[in-house]
Formats: sequence, structure tokens, C-alpha cells
Amino acid sequence: GEPPEEFEAGFAPEGRYADFWGFFQSMALQGLDDLAAAAAATERYSMQACAGGARGLDALWWRPLLAGYRARLGDVQAALSNLAVAEELLGTDGYRGSSTPMHRARAEIAAASGDLATAETHMGLTVDSTQRWRQGFFEPLVLRDWGRILITHGDTVRGVEKLDAAAELYRSLGAGQRWIDSVLALRPV
Repeated sequence: GEPPEEFEAGFAPEGRYADFWGFFQSMALQGLDDLAAAAAATERYSMQACAGGARGLDALWWRPLLAGYRARLGDVQAALSNLAVAEELLGTDGYRGSSTPMHRARAEIAAASGDLATAETHMGLTVDSTQRWRQGFFEPLVLRDWGRILITHGDTVRGVEKLDAAAELYRSLGAGQRWIDSVLALRPV
């Protein structure tokens, strides 16, 4: 996938991960507007990555991302299946930083199942993981989604706090205005 127009070179890894990160950013934004299309595109990209031998990246990023989309679309069983594939591909050793997307997927599954406490636990673990593995580019996405989950479950005050933190983090990372707007658009009117 092509990176969005506001993709900043300084906001993403260089080299072999540039295409991966561009696609990931595109799906992060598209998932706000058209969740079903984002899920379908992520599934296609995951299959292409696996066919090209990138099974580690598939397990680490695509399957958990797809699991989160499936959970948000109300298909918790498909979400759990994608998470199981990721866990199988990762094996017991896993990959450095793999807890970030896995916890995020578990949070989305818990939220879709109505378990806000578990969703919050996993979102907190996701933020911890982004900080531990220095995945600063990922932390505002997590805060954005945490805010969305809180608001959806009726905790507007704390949800808005998470959204504000995400917007501020995007600003500090030099993200384009579209990223900041994607967070602010989730604030209740």
C-alpha cells in the first residue's frame, strides 16, 4: 500500500520497513473511516507478506492488526483465530516488541466482548511495550484506540484524556495534521 500524503520520512523507519510502515499507517487511518475495507486490505497484505516469506512480520503486525479489526467488526471468533495464528507463528520465543500488537489485539477483543477492565489492562500493557521497545510511532495509535474504547463504553472523560494525549504525542513526533485530526475527530461533540 501507498503511504498517505502526509507520511513524513522522519516519522517512520527507513529502509526495508518503509513500505510496511506506509501500509500500516494507511490502514490505521482507513480503519477509522472504513473498518471493513481496512480489514480486507490488511488480510490481503498479510497473505502477500506470507507468500513473500515475511511470516515473522505477518505474525508480529498483520495478524494482530487484523484480529483487532475483526473484533471491532463484531466477529470475535475470527479475531481469536487471527490471534491464534500470530501466536503459533511467533512461537514461544516470539520477536522483540511482539507484545505491542498482541496486547492491542487482546484489548480490542476484550472491548468487543464487553470486558472493559481486561481491555484497559491490555491497552496499558501495550503502552508499556511501546515505551520499552521505543516504538514511539505506535504509542499515539494505542492511546487513540484506548480513548475510542473508553468513550464507546461510556467513560467519556477518561476517553477524551487519552485522545488528547494521543494528539499531543502526534504533535511531538512531527506527525501530519491528518493524524492529529484523526484523533480529534473521535472526541464527542
